Order: sequence, then C-alpha cells, then structure tokens
Amino acid sequence: MAFGCLLAGTVAAAMAACADDDDDAPDAAMDAALDARPPDAGPPAPDARLDADPAEDAATPRVARILAFNDFHGAIAPGDARPGAGALAATIAMLRAEATDSIVVSAGDLVGASPLESGYWHDEPTIEAMNAVGLAINAVGNHELDEGPAEILRLVEGGRCHADGCGPFGAHDGASFEMLAANTFTDEIGGETLFAPYVVRELGGARVAFVGLTLERTRSIAAGAATLAFGDEADTVNALVPELTAMGIETVVVLVHEGGAQIGGPSGCDGLSGAIVGIVERMDPEIDLVISGHTHESYLCELDGRVVTSAGANGLFVTSIDLELDETGELAHAVATNVEVPLDMAPEPTVAAVVDAWVEATRDVRERRVGTVTATLRREGPETCNFIADAMLEAGAALGSAVDFAFMNLGGIRASIPYAPPGAVTFGELYDVHPFGNRIVVLSLTGAEVVAALDEGPRPLCPSSRLAYRWSAARTGPEPDSVRLDDAPIDPAATYRVVVSDYNFAGGEGYTVFNERGTDTMAGGLVVDAMERFLAAHDVAIAAITRPVSG
Repeated sequence: MAFGCLLAGTVAAAMAACADDDDDAPDAAMDAALDARPPDAGPPAPDARLDADPAEDAATPRVARILAFNDFHGAIAPGDARPGAGALAATIAMLRAEATDSIVVSAGDLVGASPLESGYWHDEPTIEAMNAVGLAINAVGNHELDEGPAEILRLVEGGRCHADGCGPFGAHDGASFEMLAANTFTDEIGGETLFAPYVVRELGGARVAFVGLTLERTRSIAAGAATLAFGDEADTVNALVPELTAMGIETVVVLVHEGGAQIGGPSGCDGLSGAIVGIVERMDPEIDLVISGHTHESYLCELDGRVVTSAGANGLFVTSIDLELDETGELAHAVATNVEVPLDMAPEPTVAAVVDAWVEATRDVRERRVGTVTATLRREGPETCNFIADAMLEAGAALGSAVDFAFMNLGGIRASIPYAPPGAVTFGELYDVHPFGNRIVVLSLTGAEVVAALDEGPRPLCPSSRLAYRWSAARTGPEPDSVRLDDAPIDPAATYRVVVSDYNFAGGEGYTVFNERGTDTMAGGLVVDAMERFLAAHDVAIAAITRPVSG
C-alpha cells in the first residue's frame, strides 16, 4: 500500500484533492471537497498519506470503487432515522454509476435485531432486498447468529422454510451474495469455518481478496453461538496472508464486525478508541484496507498505515472507497467518503417493490392493538425494562411453577413505547422494543448465586416486582448486602425461582451463573408474547412499574 486519503466531501472532489503529491502546494480541489461537505458532516478526517512509489505513479492506474455499509439490522422499511433499503439501493446505484468498476460489501449484522417487517419473517425479507440491492459480500456479525448456525445457513442457502413455517411467499430463495466467516469455527479454533474465510474478486482489473471476520467475543453476546468457536481477529487474518500471497494477491480488504468510536463528525477520526484500534495495529502489513462495524459509529481513519472505515447503522451511510491499484494489483491510493443516505431519498424501484410486498404482508400484524399505556415507556429509562421483567415474571408463573423474580437486560431494549391519547399500543410498537425472538427460562438459584450473577454483568439487570438492589458503578455490580426481596435482605442460603431470557441464560453479556449453577430449568415462550399478554391484562402506569436500580 502506498497512500491512503480520507475526506468528508464529494468523491470526485476528494479524488482530485488526493491526486496532488505536493503537501505544501495550494490545492483548489481540496478546498472544493471541503466546501462540498454537508453542514453536519463535522471536520474531515486527517489526511492519511503514506510514501508513494514514483514508478507506480507513472504507470496507468487501475481504478475501482468499494461501497460499504454495516449493521443494517434488517431495516428494510423507512422509519424513524431509517431511510430503508430502497433509499440505500438508490444511493448505491448513484455511486456505482460514477465508477467504472465497483463492488458492494457489508461488515456484518445485516440481519438480526430487525424491525417487524423483516424480523417477524426471520429476516427472509432482508436477504431478498439485499439480493436486489446488489450486495456481493457480507461478513458474519454476532446478530447473524441470534438463531444459531443452522438458521443463518438456511437463510443463505435457501430452499427451506423456517421451523415456524413458511412465510407469505413460500420457501425462501436464499442469498445471491457471499457470506464470510474466517474466524467462526463449527467446532474448535483452526477447524472448519461456518462459511468461507475469504473470497477473491476481480476489481479494477486486479484480483482483490476480501476476508470476513466476526468479533471474537461473539459467544458472550449471541445466544445462538454457544456451539461455535471464535478465533482472534488479527491472528486469523494474519494466518491467511501467506496463502493469499502465494495466490498472487496483492490487495487484501478485511470486513470485520468489530469497531470503535470517535467524537468527530460522520467522516471524522477524532480520538478513535475501542477494540478495532488494537486489532488493526496487530494486522500484517499486507492488509490494505479495513471496513469495520458493530459499534454503530461512523468514522474514516488512517491507522497503522491503512484506511479504516465504518458507516454507522441502519443504512444511514454508505462508505464510498475509491481505489487506485498499480500494475501489479497493489493498492496505491485509497479515498474514503461517508455518503449520507437521505431519509427522503426516492427509493430504487426494484428494491422498493420487494420491501412494499413484505410491509403489506406484515401490516395486520403490526397494527394489531395489544394493550394500553398511560405514559411513554422510555427506552433509556427503567420503566420499559421493569415492564418487560414483570411480563417475564407472569409468563414464568404461567408455566405452573412458583416464581420469585425476573431479570431483564438493558441491551435487549431497542425502542420506546410511545404514549398518545388514549394510549393504545400496537404489536408493531411492542416488537420494536424487543426484536430478538428471545424466550424465557425459569431456573432455581440460591440467594448467594443470585448476587453472584448480578455481580457478573457489565451493567445492571432490571428486576421485576418484589426485588430491588443498589448498583455500584465503581465496582460494576450490586453493593454488598443491598439485594432485597419484599424489602428484606435476600437469604444467601435460600433457593429462589428466577426468570431470565434465554439470551442471558446462554451467557449473553457475560453471564455464566444462570447456566452453570441454575437447576430445575424450564423453557417458556417468547418474551415479546409475554409482553403482549401482560399489556392485555394490565393498564401499565409508570408509577406502578418503575423500580429503578439505584446507585
């Protein structure tokens, strides 16, 4: 790799700006790129400039464009801060029309935690929409594994219906794009991978390798990943470099579902931090470009001599990366721009037709009235979390077992339940709050084990009625002796019946006590169904359900 450049302006202006190798000379093209930035784009990322080989500059360059996004999460239909697959496709089509050669890629979480229009149908609509978008490659993210390896294989391969039954349009056709998972192993690290580790595509007249990586800690956050093993991201791709080099590959692009955060605008790189920094710093120098995801952040950075990008989430941005490859196929220049997908963008007709069909098929489900609230249940407040815990508690009791309390994890809440007189709530609104398909699990734990479980997580679990405790941010756990049941200290030696989601039971967010020490387990129904039954039976008032974990 000879030279990377990151700008927040238009792609054409950015390429012109990067063409001049004299850092000290006035550059009208650079000024044009800066002037073209949208008002909210923030400052441009620092110019990532490496030493260029004059011999390479003298040769006629091969040019190509990579269009990348990440963390789409099945957001096919337009909605609140979601432009939808049609607008995403229209933006991609516009950017492809500007390039002589291009490819569309995704850095994971294409599906999972999806809105109702896709999630209700086990994300078959998103696969169909992405086929129409022209997606070529997706790296497996943690949410691709929400329902386990067999389900993502079904989604990709097609030809079979989900175990719950066929959707409204019959058997699913499968994906027309590649799914990559270099560090996701079906048994043990170093063994067989769930999907191919890489794919080689001709781009700009050169052979370019794309390697797909899932975040190493997937087992701790994906309930369906318990049977899989995950290798270190950098170690995995580094081990592939000799094989790719032996094939004559000179340019290697990594799609990794792990990321970071920064405080600048969507095309900035101001104080980048997070797991992606250490991963990139450990990568082999032969790795030329890193397209990242997972954190839902937008950034364009130059790290350790290579361009590193991320495009937010839900199709809000497309990263346009213009490449210049020398006569050997080695990356000589790279220009990255995060292009906003306007919420009012006219959708691409073919993709819009796919989305409209699924939206219509879901309409009756979305609009079904399920209950009433007396005030908004905020995603960021304790009331929504406590409401779900109460619903899980009642669902556990309905299994015929006496239950004492339930816990709900904050990360499982993705939306608020809005209040507008007379307070009616639809199933679609309820589903958007918890779009995971998680089920309840009832188990027995001693009081000491309950406290140990609360001490494991990175943030507090929301309790149902009767239970309360004080959370200590300093020690990342409950304050000693603060866990109380019916306003009395919990008995360390007594046995309690506890309700949790199968996500936390399987180790999600790092919880191990539930699975390893829980006894007399019983599996129940879907959490979202428990929420629906609870709302149908109760008018939910904020004062009645808010039991904040204090601290």
